[in-house]
Amino acid sequence: MLDFLLQRKVIVRLIALFIAMILLVMVYGVARQIYWTSEFNRASDRTALYTSTLISALERYQHLPHILARDHHVIAGLQQGGAQVLNLRLESFAKQAQVDALYIMNTEGLTIASSNWRESPTFLGKNYGFRPYFKAALEGGRGEFFAIGVTTGTPGYFVGEPIRDLEGVMLGVMAMKVDLSPLTKSWAEGGEKLFVANDDGIVVLSSDESWNYRSIQPLTSEAKEVIRAEKQFVGKALDPLDVQMLGDHELTLGQVEYLHQISDIPYLRWQLHYLADKNLVIQGSQTATMIAFIFLSILLAVYLVLRSERIKRELRASEEDSRSLRALNYKLEQQIEERQRAETRLDRAQAELRKTSKMAALGQLAASVSHELGQPISAMQNYLAWADLPDSKMDEETRDVMQRLKRVVGRMGEITKQLKFFARPGGNSLQDVALQDVISGVKEIMSADIHTADVELTVDVPEEQVKVRGDRLRLEQVLINLIRNSIDAMRENGGQSIDITLTHEGELAMINVLDRGPGLPEELADQLFESFVTTKASGEGMGLGLAISASIVEDHGGELKARSRKTGGAEFSMRIPVLLEDQK
Repeated sequence: MLDFLLQRKVIVRLIALFIAMILLVMVYGVARQIYWTSEFNRASDRTALYTSTLISALERYQHLPHILARDHHVIAGLQQGGAQVLNLRLESFAKQAQVDALYIMNTEGLTIASSNWRESPTFLGKNYGFRPYFKAALEGGRGEFFAIGVTTGTPGYFVGEPIRDLEGVMLGVMAMKVDLSPLTKSWAEGGEKLFVANDDGIVVLSSDESWNYRSIQPLTSEAKEVIRAEKQFVGKALDPLDVQMLGDHELTLGQVEYLHQISDIPYLRWQLHYLADKNLVIQGSQTATMIAFIFLSILLAVYLVLRSERIKRELRASEEDSRSLRALNYKLEQQIEERQRAETRLDRAQAELRKTSKMAALGQLAASVSHELGQPISAMQNYLAWADLPDSKMDEETRDVMQRLKRVVGRMGEITKQLKFFARPGGNSLQDVALQDVISGVKEIMSADIHTADVELTVDVPEEQVKVRGDRLRLEQVLINLIRNSIDAMRENGGQSIDITLTHEGELAMINVLDRGPGLPEELADQLFESFVTTKASGEGMGLGLAISASIVEDHGGELKARSRKTGGAEFSMRIPVLLEDQK
């Protein structure tokens, strides 16, 4: 049930997240459409403004060549050859009208008068008969042309008007050059992005000088030939501009995307291209989306706060309801713990009772067996000892049999000794015992056995006496039993050693017996101190020695432990409470 609720919560949260993402995508799409429309309308307005400005700049001086071509002073100067008078008059008009230059060409295209006659370079003496505006004016019409000046090297808008006398005879051409660079400079200073291209797709005016005289469409070979013949863009490579049309109203220029508006200019078949940064649309859309995200986050925060308050109220109510339950649980836990402690005490008492009953039965059995077998075994040993005398008359075979019987009887005697240890009651004969004396007495008792077994015994005891409250004889029995077990464990390997150490740590005295035997088998580690458990071969022991020893140590309030050593052999540790100062 809990897993189902968790899965349900996860699914609900995922659905809510998915809906929120859809809402944000919709907000972004709607905002992008709104900002795109707004920016497009703004681009349309700006395009109309700059188109009007450019047309005004071109129309501003349209009347001047027409008026001067019909001025009687200009006509008289041409007829009478008064070049200096014409220079002065054109200079005055150019200064007043603020045009770049006014000049007159004869029917051959040779400039015979110019407003810049004082400047260097000057148009005087230059032939511009190859210019389209001259040819159109010589044919009786009005000529217009945009080009880079072959004399000054500066671009300009050229207008030509025919000059006739009163009879209509063609006398020459009145020409005007207008500099449009102030107009493009104002575009650049306003931070706008726009350019003007002619009918060949060559940029003639722009807010960015790096775009000038570059083509936005491939040039045909015929167009290139005409441009070369008319010397329209002298010294310009007319390289393609890095522009790509994406549609009717979008393009990329220099890897930047723009909104694109086009407006036709009635003069020279020009087109004005206005560019609006598309990033403004993207930034506006992102801002709107971010606002929507913040709004949704606020709603989520409000929901979480309200939900948290509701959960807190529910938790307080739940705590009130569960307080009494916790009190009952606490009482129940106390009752359970008390019952567990009682059961533990009962189990311990039953275990002690079983052990006591078992030890009592074993004690009675040991006493009975020792009593019944003691005298026969002693008699057998006496007879066998007599038979072993040198003057006894028996052959070698009989003597060998007697030796075997002697060993069997000796083994029976050892078994009855173990039974005597087990049968000896603890009694109340407790006294102050120095453990150094216990170790010294055991060393003396076991000296013959240690010598016979070819074992070296090493004893390490402190100088200060370590005393315990106990039965010295029974403690010696424990230590003798441990040493005999070690000797038996190392019987197959002669020349071994046994180490006995006595230490005093806090309220415990510890006697350690370490041998170099094979160690303790792991499968008997938990049963080592139980009765009738032994690692010896059948007939070599009853498995009572360690059980007796553990019982004796427990009677003294101590503990007997055993473990296998990492370096080989076994270690038996007898821990007994020391005699405190107030007990001495």
